Amino acid sequence: MKTATSSVRRPAVLTIVGGLLLWLSPVVAQQPMVSDMLQRYGSSSAVGEYQGALYCLRCNFSPTPENLATCDTDGHEHFLLMKDGHVHPLYGITKDIGDKINARELHEKQVKIRGRYYPVANAILVSQIEPVTH
Repeated sequence: MKTATSSVRRPAVLTIVGGLLLWLSPVVAQQPMVSDMLQRYGSSSAVGEYQGALYCLRCNFSPTPENLATCDTDGHEHFLLMKDGHVHPLYGITKDIGDKINARELHEKQVKIRGRYYPVANAILVSQIEPVTH
């Protein structure tokens, strides 16, 4: 025998479940997939040669006594300033390249860099760096 409450429960449950399904489908559709993000951003990186001057984030950008002392003891944190005004953080592909990027010998010098530019991070992963001789 059916009761009034069982006949009310079924449509209520169907309405709730149906509403959830209708709500979840656009939410799930809006979530970016990791592969989509890699395809969009990873494929837009480019290997190339870049030229500019190396300046330090600490002693050139914020020359406080503490920052100057840190650069004297630990070395520099260089970024690349290009002639067109673009500024790029630099990361070495190996520890040796990273050490060469931040070397005192290249501080405020013109350099030529070979590496992969990542536009989303505006950074260059450096595989080769050498001073420019005029």
